[in-house]
Amino acid sequence: MIYLSAPEQVILIVFIILTVILVLLVAFFVSFPFIVHAYRKKHFVNSYGRKVYKIANVNDYYLINRLLLKTMDGTHIDIDHLLCGNKYIYVINDSYIEGELFAKMNDKAWVIKTKKKDEEKQCKIDNLLLVNKRRLTYFSQITNISPSLLINIVLINDNLNITGYEQINKSAYLVQLSSLSKLINSLEKDNVAKIKDNQLKRAIIDIAKLNERRRNETKDL
Repeated sequence: MIYLSAPEQVILIVFIILTVILVLLVAFFVSFPFIVHAYRKKHFVNSYGRKVYKIANVNDYYLINRLLLKTMDGTHIDIDHLLCGNKYIYVINDSYIEGELFAKMNDKAWVIKTKKKDEEKQCKIDNLLLVNKRRLTYFSQITNISPSLLINIVLINDNLNITGYEQINKSAYLVQLSSLSKLINSLEKDNVAKIKDNQLKRAIIDIAKLNERRRNETKDL
């Protein structure tokens, strides 16, 4: 049995503590990217909402979130954010995609590739811009707002790699979260007439009344 003096015992205890701290720090830094990724995936709806709200607040735009409208055939369309600028109305729907997205604006389907360890998988999804375009069509029919005022935006996460996408349509955009403000500001500089504020106010009030989700939430109170 080895006997240590008091100073040696203190040194040994300090060494053990420092070793434990070092191991914990290494474990933290190794797992930190995965923790951040999991957090972003779980809370992306809130982060997207905060971004859109900030744009609306800074520019004094009208904003309706979580808009659920009943169509003439009894089905529903779900719009995450309806952002009303001075010149356009932005119909925004959120999406969080993991992996790499292979997308072309007019393709019916897009391809998502993911890689875990040495295994690569791919799956097809409907073209999100075309899905949102159908929402815009219904929205225009329900509200009688001209399609020329509507901008189709699919909002996606910043850490998504996008391959093959080209912006060839000035009324539809696949945009990453960090670029949304820049896009809105650019479009609002277009040389087109502003929407009359009194007309926009009335339209917003009418749209808010049609919001089925708000009705449902009111019934539950």
